[in-house]
Amino acid sequence: MLRGAVIEPLTQIGEVTARVLKINLDKRVAERKLLIAIGRFSAPI
Repeated sequence: MLRGAVIEPLTQIGEVTARVLKINLDKRVAERKLLIAIGRFSAPI
């Protein structure tokens, strides 16, 4: 689930995956915010 620019895992497996892949590091969240602002990133439907 996308909450702003932070990807929130929905399961325990998702939580481990996010941690291992470092999906929500500050620099990745900042980049995602920028991409959202310029319309190049959107949540899957």
